[in-house]
Amino acid sequence: MLENVQQEAPPLPHLGDGNGLPTRQVVSRPDTNGQLELLFTNPVGVIDSVAAPAVRKKILEDIRAESGGNGWRTQCARLLTALLRLGSVTTFEASRYLDIYHPPARKRDLIQQGYLITTRRRAERTECGNIHRVGEYRFASIQEDEAVG
Repeated sequence: MLENVQQEAPPLPHLGDGNGLPTRQVVSRPDTNGQLELLFTNPVGVIDSVAAPAVRKKILEDIRAESGGNGWRTQCARLLTALLRLGSVTTFEASRYLDIYHPPARKRDLIQQGYLITTRRRAERTECGNIHRVGEYRFASIQEDEAVG
């Protein structure tokens, strides 16, 4: 007799909140009435930038390849796509792998379109071995919005 056995998928490395708990990121922006409009919830398993740099680089390069052009709208679309797929993007990654000439300007453009994006500073080592302070963009969480407002 065959038994219905479900196998658990192996855990993915460096996913979740660092304590083994899955994370879910809510992406929203104000609608025309000033109410928050739910745009997207990232599924469990947003890729951690420290854990999987080669995977992140490949995803970012694929996003760039899917969206040719140098116009500001195209650059905004690449940054938005990367944020949705990865959960965060550094200014270094945006300029290096997404071919975004001035990432802060594209972040500002997305904010003007109503996306709630925050920046935090972090140190990142370049290929030369030098450490630089870069910005890391992510969608603002509801908790951050409540703390600000």
